[in-house]
Amino acid sequence: MRTAILPSYVRPLSPFWAVATRLFSYSALIGFGLLIGLIYALLPPQLVFIPASPVLILTILCLWALPDVDRVPESLLNRAMMLFVFANIVWPSYIALSLPGLPWINPQRLGLFVLLIAGLIKLSTSSAMRRDILASVKSVPVIFWSFWIFWLTTVITLPFSAEVMVSVKKWANNQVYWTFLFLLSAYLAQRSGFVTMLARLVVLGAILTALLSVFEFAQRSVFWGPWIPLWLIGDFEIFQTVMSDQARAGVNMYRARSTFTVSITFAEFLSMALPFAIHLAVQASSFWKRAFMVAATLLIVISAVFLTNARSGMNGCLIAAFGYALYAAFRRWREKRSDLLGASAFYMFPAAGVAFLILTFAWQRLYTLVLGSGQNSFSNDAREVQWASGIDKMLANPIGYGVGQSGPVVGFRLPDGSLTIDSYALSVLIEFGVVGLAAFTVLVLGSATLAMRMALASRDREQLLLAPIAIALLAFGVIKTVLSQMENIPLMFVMVGCICGLAYRRTRPGAPSD
Repeated sequence: MRTAILPSYVRPLSPFWAVATRLFSYSALIGFGLLIGLIYALLPPQLVFIPASPVLILTILCLWALPDVDRVPESLLNRAMMLFVFANIVWPSYIALSLPGLPWINPQRLGLFVLLIAGLIKLSTSSAMRRDILASVKSVPVIFWSFWIFWLTTVITLPFSAEVMVSVKKWANNQVYWTFLFLLSAYLAQRSGFVTMLARLVVLGAILTALLSVFEFAQRSVFWGPWIPLWLIGDFEIFQTVMSDQARAGVNMYRARSTFTVSITFAEFLSMALPFAIHLAVQASSFWKRAFMVAATLLIVISAVFLTNARSGMNGCLIAAFGYALYAAFRRWREKRSDLLGASAFYMFPAAGVAFLILTFAWQRLYTLVLGSGQNSFSNDAREVQWASGIDKMLANPIGYGVGQSGPVVGFRLPDGSLTIDSYALSVLIEFGVVGLAAFTVLVLGSATLAMRMALASRDREQLLLAPIAIALLAFGVIKTVLSQMENIPLMFVMVGCICGLAYRRTRPGAPSD
């Protein structure tokens, strides 16, 4: 091969040395493969990425060396992203083909695999894509700086982990589910129609999972669970959690979880999807479409509030409903100053808020839904204990203990002995330190604030989707103070990326005028 590529730079070898060199090269390659296989067989599952590192490094070098030809179609990235987002909603993560030596294989991972390979190839072969991603993210300084500061804290805290290799593996996973999805969404959202299709798929996923929860609640069990063959159960521990009784202590009420692992995570997703359902109902072009979306909205609210029996679902729905109503009233009042309806609706919100607060304390059922009652005392007491322990640990090491270490560091255990932590804000504080928590908070709430400002200043139909994105991020941020599960975090990063893409579209020549 060297002779074929660089004939004038290669000195011919004698037949003996040519055969010996070739034999030595093949033997070294086989020996290296046997060594890697031995290491792979001896290491525990959480450390198998170590022997895979050389292959990964060689893959990155090959991608870096590819010429700038840009032959990967954007339509492939678009479809793979939609497949991943939709499958991540409607397909239970624990239903997966589990083969020895391989990760789980399910629809969302297949979509993510195609998205990752196609995205990396296009990123390495398209200078235009790299330029657009950088310009898109830099077009929103608050997102640009908060995201990369947060990312930097995830790297800096790795050496402080008590289980460095475990933290490195989780950090690598987060680069796919967080960083990669964020950057790719910032690129794809620059194209017309991407955010609209994403919003419709989120609402469709919410409708399907809410319908499943109705049947599930009626049968008081995850009715498809007994029909899953053993070879399609990816993780038996997660499967047992899904099939277990998740009722609150002292309350014999089933809590629907649909395709999610636990009911509170399902309620969180429905709270994030509700603003999009309301928006599509308001923007519907015909009576029948609007009627369908209104029915879908009611179904989502019923499932999120009552079937999950989660306070976070109730509070998320309140944020979605009141947030969108306030946005619509303010927008109408600002655009039509002479319209009494818009002004009346906007100025009555303080009085409506006070009235709702009074009603909450006067009506026991509403008080229980919003603030909880005695049945929630264990959760409230547990969070107080966790935060007290977490603050002490933070003061001992304000830099952070590394990704995946919040549970062992806080050390709170359930009666069955398992570690748990009930607030993602506390998880971020412990794992990534004070700076990491501040950056993540600014990333979520700053993105929501900026998205709402852009929505109020725009008349483009797709740009108006920034309003439900902002409300969804606000609901996400509030719920994350009482929920540490990470199932919906990839969707959050996709939404933040969409804000960057839509913001960049406004600055490009030929962008829709507002």
